[in-house]
Amino acid sequence: MRKHIYFTLTLMLLLPTAILAHNIIKGKVIDQNSNTPLPGASILLSGTSEGCTTDEWGNFIIDTDYESGTLIISFLGYESKEIEFTSHTEFLVIELNQDIVDLGTINVTASKITPMESMAQIDVKVRPVKTSQEVLRIVPGLFIAQHAGGGKSEQIFLRGFDADHGTDVNISVDGIPVNMVSQAHGQ
Repeated sequence: MRKHIYFTLTLMLLLPTAILAHNIIKGKVIDQNSNTPLPGASILLSGTSEGCTTDEWGNFIIDTDYESGTLIISFLGYESKEIEFTSHTEFLVIELNQDIVDLGTINVTASKITPMESMAQIDVKVRPVKTSQEVLRIVPGLFIAQHAGGGKSEQIFLRGFDADHGTDVNISVDGIPVNMVSQAHGQ
């Protein structure tokens, strides 16, 4: 009985500290001039991979184990900003200044396989393929059509723009070019 009481008292003393170990950082990112929300702004906890993006109203929530640190807030076309936070921070309103867009600052990285990506892999494995054009027909944003009868190469439209029989795009498989862009019908 006495062990049970000590265990219960110890649990009651340790439980609040375990709950307090998580810090929730809430805030909103807005344009400094117009006070309009910035949806899709990136918030990153400095030195970690923890972070999030703002919702359509510019709001964000980060649940972290850190009691203090620095948030790095960035949005395309705006100056990045660093904000300090502590476990006592309640709600942050972060105002970003507009800046010139520098395409050199944009960094695109790959992430985990998305459901659409895995679906495309299934499509490639299941569909019978007779020609290279049939493989290209399942590429998102690429539309291929035969025009003016057979015997000519397919007309390629990339995201709605006419790619002139593929001579405006370089298509390669394992680094080897599939189309010869030096001639009008180079497929």
